[in-house]
Amino acid sequence: MDSNLILLEAFFGDYPHLFNWRMPDGGCVGFVGYKGAVGVEAFTHRLIQESGVLLLPATVYRSDLNEVPKDYFRIGYGHSDVPQALAVLRDWLRRRGD
Repeated sequence: MDSNLILLEAFFGDYPHLFNWRMPDGGCVGFVGYKGAVGVEAFTHRLIQESGVLLLPATVYRSDLNEVPKDYFRIGYGHSDVPQALAVLRDWLRRRGD
């Protein structure tokens, strides 16, 4: 899991104009802010349709403790396929011109 966090840190560091990333305090899920003009709902929908990478927008979650942040998505980093998913995401962003 630590190696995936290192990969995520590097990946999001390459796209500060698109993403707001902060290293999670624990667990195996991070929340990432999306800064793009289309909004996180359109971004995540288009991403899965065009690349097969699934990122869930924060709007699909509910919390009784706090308001769910807008324009954030959830990313899991406890799986072995994180490097491959990031490669597909990077390629998709490159093809879009981001």
